[in-house]
Amino acid sequence: MPAREQLFYDREEDFLCKFASAVTAAMQVLDGNWQPNWKCDDKVRAQRDRLVATRSLGRLVFDGADVTYSEDQVAAVQIALKSSSRRMMVHVTKRGPQFSAALAQDELLPDGVGERR
Repeated sequence: MPAREQLFYDREEDFLCKFASAVTAAMQVLDGNWQPNWKCDDKVRAQRDRLVATRSLGRLVFDGADVTYSEDQVAAVQIALKSSSRRMMVHVTKRGPQFSAALAQDELLPDGVGERR
């Protein structure tokens, strides 16, 4: 892997399997606003997209994650979450073996549509 590389995950199940520790750190700052779906699949994603399109997705769901590697190790993770009326971004950094998280964005959407990035 090059000195610095960034990967994007749009499948929640793939991201959760590889970055459970980062997810745990993110959940601590989200105060129960997001519950990861460990059984997410294409059918679940299609249903969520329909709910967003009809402006009826009330809970936050995974919308993607950017993972930045530096020197072959995870350096930072950005987790994007969405609902029909809200968009959130959590920034997770890794220092040594520990992950720490901070809320980077919490936006109420005026038109009520949480469109995919």
